[in-house]
Amino acid sequence: MKKLAVALTTSTDWLLFEDDERGPDDEMKLQFEAIRQFDEAERKTALEVLDGLILKHQARRMVQRSQSQAATKDTAKAAQKSN
Repeated sequence: MKKLAVALTTSTDWLLFEDDERGPDDEMKLQFEAIRQFDEAERKTALEVLDGLILKHQARRMVQRSQSQAATKDTAKAAQKSN
């Protein structure tokens, strides 16, 4: 894939994804444009906040997935006992 992208002088994202499939939506684009005007320290802080929010979201999803899997196992065990 990398060799193809280099030969076509493009990115692998361009080869694999539709336009705007991986980019931010319009509202986020405006916010990122504003962040570009920040000084280095402010940009670093904004990125740290975003990283923290992303980690929080990922952790919440992992917990929910784990709870869902546990509930499915419990349901399957209960069904086996009733048979």
